[in-house]
Amino acid sequence: MRSIIRVKHDRDAPYLMISKETIFDQALNWDTLGFLTFLLAQRDDWQVRPDEVAKQTGRSERTIYRMLARLITAGYVRRDTIVRRKDHGHYDSACLYTVYENKALSRDAEDRKRFTPGEIEDARSATLIDGKEVPF
Repeated sequence: MRSIIRVKHDRDAPYLMISKETIFDQALNWDTLGFLTFLLAQRDDWQVRPDEVAKQTGRSERTIYRMLARLITAGYVRRDTIVRRKDHGHYDSACLYTVYENKALSRDAEDRKRFTPGEIEDARSATLIDGKEVPF
């Protein structure tokens, strides 16, 4: 007798596949694993915006930031802070989050180019906080 009943998966009933290594990672508690699953279910070009995620999920922004911090520590999320120079010597900053299904993917990405010209809108000049120049 089956103890797990699954629905049919096709174009009309899409599904999400996640590595079992990720599912059974002891570094993730249930809340954080659920949040990671939510993030991985989004489109590839979807941007993580903690305030919007809080509204959508009914959780507080503080809770969303806390789970993002756990995922960053565990190696499933990378946060890059972008500083944009505006007119008259003023600066603006934004955080870009990259979500990885597997910790190994996040480690591999460290050596790759991070941004393409279209990824940062309306920026005359941008620099990563750690001083690395963002290619345009």
